[in-house]
Amino acid sequence: MKIKFTNSFKRSSKKLPPQIKNKSEEALTLFIENELHPQLYFNKLKGHLKDRYSIKGDF
Repeated sequence: MKIKFTNSFKRSSKKLPPQIKNKSEEALTLFIENELHPQLYFNKLKGHLKDRYSIKGDF
């Protein structure tokens, strides 16, 4: 699976407070290790983005 970050995501992530940025990096690490990890919410997008997914981590 290829992971691609949008430019908007890259800009927004640079502005995050360090604590939130660390949690984001933890979620990404979990995803790389196991995309079905129970702490991750992995959803297929709809509409014109139907071939893409979103990931949300809850820590």
